[in-house]
Amino acid sequence: MSQNLTSAGCPIPLSLPLDPVPLFSAGNINFKAHDVGWMVAGVFSIVGITASFWLVNKHLSFFYSPAQQRHIVRILFMVPIYAVASFFSYFYYEDALYFQLCRDCYEALVIASFFNLLVSYLSSPGPTDDVPIPPPYKTREERNAALNDTLRDLHIEHWMFPFGWVKWRAAGGGKGEGRAFLWYMRIGIGQYVIIRPLSTLISVISQAMGDYCLSSWSPKFLHVYMSVLVSISVSIAMYCVLQLYMSFKKELRPYQPMLKFLAVKSVVFLTFWQESALGLLRTVGVIKDHEYWSAEEIVIGFSALLSCFEMMVFGLVHIKAFTYLPCPSSPPSLRFPHH
Repeated sequence: MSQNLTSAGCPIPLSLPLDPVPLFSAGNINFKAHDVGWMVAGVFSIVGITASFWLVNKHLSFFYSPAQQRHIVRILFMVPIYAVASFFSYFYYEDALYFQLCRDCYEALVIASFFNLLVSYLSSPGPTDDVPIPPPYKTREERNAALNDTLRDLHIEHWMFPFGWVKWRAAGGGKGEGRAFLWYMRIGIGQYVIIRPLSTLISVISQAMGDYCLSSWSPKFLHVYMSVLVSISVSIAMYCVLQLYMSFKKELRPYQPMLKFLAVKSVVFLTFWQESALGLLRTVGVIKDHEYWSAEEIVIGFSALLSCFEMMVFGLVHIKAFTYLPCPSSPPSLRFPHH
């Protein structure tokens, strides 16, 4: 059966009839898959958002280390933003692309905030058995001095996979390697902070003009180019974050950065790959048109529902990963500095 195309050649989803049976009819509630779906998605979103706002409030109430906690608060807003965008993508499925692009745009800020959080840890006095919560440095000069001390003796023995064979070292591997290494890592993160919002803006404009075509991977549409560009850009950014962690694993160990990294990256990883997997199932014909729903709409709905569930899970996981208690195992009298 031939498929309708736009003037640019983008496939047009089939126009299927609307379900004639409303949710409420003659005093009865007619539960159907779509209606149950948005109700469940709403519950998942509310739980995730509530957990995140509770944790944000706790961090702001115990703002003992502003240099670190401001980055943590930015990261924590990821769950509410993803949950709201996913719920609206489910409910307003015809405009899901716009919600998804805006949601993904915040990812750039989250990755940059996580990188800056690691740098902040490196420029702060580390916890000890005697002083589980050392007072944070109050001035930028003190933090810069601490960071320079941390970077002074850095020497990269090898790069992470798949670049372990690369012999190049920042500053030639000599004096100043640590500071130069950090600068290159900042560039690797910064390029994504610029590319992601720009690619989102281009995608939204091109979609409105009919040149994006989410349902096609044809090289004559921008969808394939934007996807490749963003995939390369985010891969570089995530590599830089991991390389920074691996280079300062010993110094960062007290802050449990890997748990934090997994709590952040898993959100992005699951969202991206589940959308890709569902899209592939639609392409090969596993997900097909239903009586009242096209295959594309079904993919959008499943993906949004899964994302809402994941935001509920990660909203709870973040309570552990980004605890507002700086040293949970220490006595309560030592947990917070006295004012």
